[in-house]
Amino acid sequence: MNTARATPAGAPGRTLRKVPRSGAIASGAPRAAGAAEPSVGASGFQVMTATHLHFPGEEPAAEPAHGMNGRTPARWEHFRHGADIGVRGIGLSPGSAFEQAALALTAVATAPEAVAPAEEVRIETRAPDRELLLPEWLNALVHEMATRGMLFGRFDVQIRNRRLAATAWGEPVDLLRHRPAATVKGATYTGVKVRRRDDGFWVAECIVDV
Repeated sequence: MNTARATPAGAPGRTLRKVPRSGAIASGAPRAAGAAEPSVGASGFQVMTATHLHFPGEEPAAEPAHGMNGRTPARWEHFRHGADIGVRGIGLSPGSAFEQAALALTAVATAPEAVAPAEEVRIETRAPDRELLLPEWLNALVHEMATRGMLFGRFDVQIRNRRLAATAWGEPVDLLRHRPAATVKGATYTGVKVRRRDDGFWVAECIVDV
């Protein structure tokens, strides 16, 4: 059984190291203006229309989904899958695609650019191949978000063979500022794909249960 191990920066001591709030944050489509005011549901998350979701070919976002403030072609997208949501990351390397898939995961709940990189958490996981590694990585993030009460908006992912080592930057959930629209229960193996396209870009995608 594959396991994921996450350790806070600056271990030992279990103290999360504060990092500057400035710096580039990879971002997708921003939250649309004029969204309805949320209400707090039984789960503690606020209930609102997820206007920050980005489905290519449907309602255009205010800006194209992209990464690193437009300086790289890395980007993330969502796609529909019944009652659940597909997350897709596109980048020039497997690690970049995994970073963008993680941003798409965050964007199911809130606009990634609204999450300040105030704390960092290190995550390591492994799997028999890259395709199985994607849901392992995303589920490790889901676990960290749930247990720490955090959201993440910036990622650095390094993949070597079947091992992933990553750093995720984020902050505790602020219901009024982040207005989370949904709780991601986990990433599934449904529709999981990690492949290199003919144009040289890597695509990493799977379905997440919400």
